[in-house]
Amino acid sequence: MKKKWVIIADDFTGAADTGVQFANAGLQVKVIINASAIAREIKACDVLVIDLETRLISAKEAYNKHYDVGKQLHNIGNCMVYKKLDSTLRGNIGSEIDGLMDSMNFKMTLLAPALPVYGRTVVNGEVLVNNVKLSETEVRNDPRTPVLHSCISDIIDIQSNRRCKAISTAFLNNQPGKRTDYLLKEFDSGNEVLIFDSTTEDDLEKIVETIGPLLHQNVLLAGSAGLARYVSKFSLECQKRIAFAFSGSISGKTRSQIKFLENENDTAFINMAGEKLLNGMLKINEIIADVSSKIAGGVSRFIFVSALTKHDVDAVNHFAKEQAISKEEAAGRLSVEMGRFAATLIKKFKPFGVLLTGGETAINTVHALGATGIKIDREILPGIQCGTLTGCAVKSLVVTKAGGFGSNDAILKTFQFFKV
Repeated sequence: MKKKWVIIADDFTGAADTGVQFANAGLQVKVIINASAIAREIKACDVLVIDLETRLISAKEAYNKHYDVGKQLHNIGNCMVYKKLDSTLRGNIGSEIDGLMDSMNFKMTLLAPALPVYGRTVVNGEVLVNNVKLSETEVRNDPRTPVLHSCISDIIDIQSNRRCKAISTAFLNNQPGKRTDYLLKEFDSGNEVLIFDSTTEDDLEKIVETIGPLLHQNVLLAGSAGLARYVSKFSLECQKRIAFAFSGSISGKTRSQIKFLENENDTAFINMAGEKLLNGMLKINEIIADVSSKIAGGVSRFIFVSALTKHDVDAVNHFAKEQAISKEEAAGRLSVEMGRFAATLIKKFKPFGVLLTGGETAINTVHALGATGIKIDREILPGIQCGTLTGCAVKSLVVTKAGGFGSNDAILKTFQFFKV
């Protein structure tokens, strides 16, 4: 069963303006004001928004309400939590975060309250409103929820002892392949609340790209409607999970593994003919249109094949003769073209998982993506391992397999590992 988002807000308008970001992404959203109905209501929607009305009550009451809701959600399980914050940080920010972290055993809070469309930005861990420090704006004089600080960690410290760390926009623009690991290291260093700078919509999108791999782990996400807009898009992409397999192997074992999937209804086979690859006649736009159409029709597994048929082998031999080069060099060119096309498709569709079978197919795809290597996470089958690419922006899980490795159901089991 897929995980569901639960948004916890401190007032009704905030609940609505955050929930609508998920509705805009095509998800079914419901806002409730009765926290005792969570178990029933969560079954009837994709995204449940709970208004706890805690902005104007005491810090202790706000903590207790969030703790109680967190306990309910912890018992229900299989949900991800978004703590909606006011973009000018009015209310009981520290107590509410504490209540959820304590009750749900969250190890870390990822916080980005910026709302650039309304001039609310975060620079060096401080909130600015139209480039004016928050503590110098009209919210300082709010009769019920005055905000006397601009620094987010100072605001949280009033009600919480959790250690905070500001994350600069420079971090978002550097070393894209290492950003998620960096956040985990910050937690290991004792920082429990990571506060992201953000001044533009692009910053918010990069934040979600960075924290995406962590969302299914034990973390709390906190922000305004601004961040929610990109979280909702990410959530929708995860629901439409697809996987690609690219094979340029001539191994009989690989042919058997592909044949094993012939009767799977949600699997599409796309022939990247060797002759067309070598002669520059394979049209990537036509392939993209074909894949898009199949995804819209419910297909989630795609196998792109080349060099598997006698015709492909004949094409390589003919090309070698025509170009007065060796067969080995012609086969090498075919692998380079396969890698280039694979990289284009991966960048375009951002599949959840990618299987690369055949050593030359794998290395040429890695080169074409601009990656520096792969961070190995686990072995999913004997001799078949999974990891993530380093040094590039691709977030897909990547499985590599030698052409002659695996039982007949190896590719099927890899797709099942991707849960597609």
